[in-house]
Amino acid sequence: DSNITFAYIARKKRDKGAFDVIRIFHKYHEINKNCKLLYLGPAEEEPTAEIKELKLKLGNAIISIDQLVDAKEFLSVSDVLLLPSYREGFGSIVINAASMGIPTIAYDIYGLQDSVSYHNGYLAEEGNEEDFVKLMQKIQKTILSDRNQVNNNCINWAKNFTDSDFDQYFLDFHPK
Repeated sequence: DSNITFAYIARKKRDKGAFDVIRIFHKYHEINKNCKLLYLGPAEEEPTAEIKELKLKLGNAIISIDQLVDAKEFLSVSDVLLLPSYREGFGSIVINAASMGIPTIAYDIYGLQDSVSYHNGYLAEEGNEEDFVKLMQKIQKTILSDRNQVNNNCINWAKNFTDSDFDQYFLDFHPK
């Protein structure tokens, strides 16, 4: 069907995109009411009045849990991972999502540039919420037209990040 479930799984603070994702999802929800947002992670900053108001407007379209969660459990009921973060390391949550066949939309920042590619999602211009919403529309159309292809692309891409590959990269980088 046309229902899409998005997931944000990260600490809820400004530099991790916790407030951007609410504004972005609100804009997307205005276009497509058949969507949900799983808003998951420990609340580390008090949301602004604007964010509180948007969450109220979204009502049942947003499911919020303010604690650490098992990411795999919630990714398994999601269609797309949203990560409008301004500061990330490598983005291992993106690899976990891809290994489960779930694409990611993220800001084009250092750290996420290495874990998001056209095989497993899209990068929006940093801070550009309208660009992010357009990519959400694009991924929804792609998923609805060929969900199996999207899932397979993600899974095949994630195979580049096995434990044995990391072990070898480490040994190559730090020879004895």
